[in-house]
Amino acid sequence: MAESHPVVSHPYAATLIRIKARQLCRRTDFTRCEVEDLQQSMWAYLIEKAVLYDPARGNLEAFITTLVNTWVGMELRRRSREKRRQAHYNASLDTTMVKHEGDEVPLGTTLGEADLLRRLGRQPESETDRLVVREAILHAVKRLSFEQRELLADVIESDISTAAERHGVSPSTVRRRLNKMREVFRDAGFNRD
Repeated sequence: MAESHPVVSHPYAATLIRIKARQLCRRTDFTRCEVEDLQQSMWAYLIEKAVLYDPARGNLEAFITTLVNTWVGMELRRRSREKRRQAHYNASLDTTMVKHEGDEVPLGTTLGEADLLRRLGRQPESETDRLVVREAILHAVKRLSFEQRELLADVIESDISTAAERHGVSPSTVRRRLNKMREVFRDAGFNRD
């Protein structure tokens, strides 16, 4: 069996690629469903360029970071070029007239909240989605101890410093306890990003 290259097998590469793909998908010119495609493209670029790594010239993490950032820059430029192509036409929301309920009105007057959310890459939540999230939160909160729930409520109600004073501990202790609680929420499916 062939050994994998240290650039490809390094855990830092997997973490960085996952983070960069999620960061890109927060932009308006990307969609959330592109995360896996972006990750695959970054991996392909990393594998292609891995042979260029020379341990005598620098550290592995810096090499990986440079490659991933280079790929991100190239992808952003490629998408920018696609936007500038003549296949994309601009339309004014004020001067473009459309038929709406039998009348001709400017296109801008027909746009609503759902259009804004779609443009920003956010999906409007359905009632079912809200119920699923609510149920998952309740399930995660039930797994917390009474003391953890009290601390969480105090932090939500005020801030970390005030909660620390109320519980007679330092703010760093409150942060450590919150990090332990985050693990419970991660297990329930709530990731930080």
